[in-house]
This record gives sequence, structure tokens and C-alpha cells, in this order.
Amino acid sequence: MGYGRLSDDNTRLEAFRVVFRQQPKLSTGNHFGGRLVFDGKGYLFIGLGEK
Repeated sequence: MGYGRLSDDNTRLEAFRVVFRQQPKLSTGNHFGGRLVFDGKGYLFIGLGEK
């Protein structure tokens, strides 16, 4: 998971930064989703749908 800035012409993501990477990766092929939320103070909250 990460974030970046969409280019002015909307064709690419610029300055992408990874903020979370699951290790080890799942090999089942399932994807349970997740969410990144930044609050007004700059804190990052990560919600994962993994068991």
C-alpha cells in the first residue's frame, strides 16, 4: 500500500511511496482488501481484511 500524486495530465502516478508491505505475501490468490486513512494530525491508520 502506498500513495502518490496523479500527474497533471492524469496519465501516471508520480512520487509514489510505499507505506506498508505485507511480509510474507499470501500465496492463496485471495485478496481481502484494506484501507489507509490519514487523520488531520498526519497519523496513518491501516485497516487490513486479512485473518
